[in-house]
Amino acid sequence: MSSDHARELVVVTNSLAIATVLGGAAGVELHVIGGTFLHRQAVLLGSESLRALDGWKFDAAVLGGEGMDASGLSNSHAAIATFQNAVIARAPLVLFGLDATKLGRSTPFPVTTWLDSFHLISDAKADELSTAGINLPADRRHHAR
Repeated sequence: MSSDHARELVVVTNSLAIATVLGGAAGVELHVIGGTFLHRQAVLLGSESLRALDGWKFDAAVLGGEGMDASGLSNSHAAIATFQNAVIARAPLVLFGLDATKLGRSTPFPVTTWLDSFHLISDAKADELSTAGINLPADRRHHAR
């Protein structure tokens, strides 16, 4: 492996927004997972996207969500939750980024509970999370500004 290749960040995404931002960025090898286009979130989903994941194992997964409440993290579309769970199964380190506006919001399709070993990156403060019934250990909670 060349030293140039060793410095590359390999990104696999089904998000057209992420692909647009990272496409052509120096040091990034970008792979876009295909599937059926979901307009509202600008992502590609469905059986094709799940099959495309079959060849991948990830060092880390960075995911989003539309809701976080006492029961866990959720999304508004079944295919998104299914895809995210398939990604989670392929990554030993999972980070979810949700801003404080998602706090206390429950959407129809659960992705994960707080008992699972993912990390949360959020601008919601520890006391706000606790008030919402979310008691995540400090080593799995990361404050974003």
